[in-house]
Amino acid sequence: MMNQSPITSQLVEYYIATKLPLPMQNASSIEYWIANNGVFARAQRLGLTVLMPVSMHEQPVKGLVELQPFVQLNPLVPEDLLWRLWAISYHDCPKEVLFHLILEKSNGD
Repeated sequence: MMNQSPITSQLVEYYIATKLPLPMQNASSIEYWIANNGVFARAQRLGLTVLMPVSMHEQPVKGLVELQPFVQLNPLVPEDLLWRLWAISYHDCPKEVLFHLILEKSNGD
């Protein structure tokens, strides 16, 4: 169950972790979760989701679930393209090379 504190804004929300898995993220920017083993911050953007400890404690909070920190990275640039960019950069070393990549959704996505 998720209990929402009355201290809420559109950018930051506060929750108590009583069961896993955590629900999908609702906050526009960051969520703070009070868990059995500490306080965690969760944030996400396109291609990246993070749950990181803000404050850990040794004394467990009974009735709450334990959270494990994680970083989930879904690269937006295909690996083969990254290798080609690296090869171009390596070839032009020590000159500086700047790449400008634009992410566009295709109709198939």
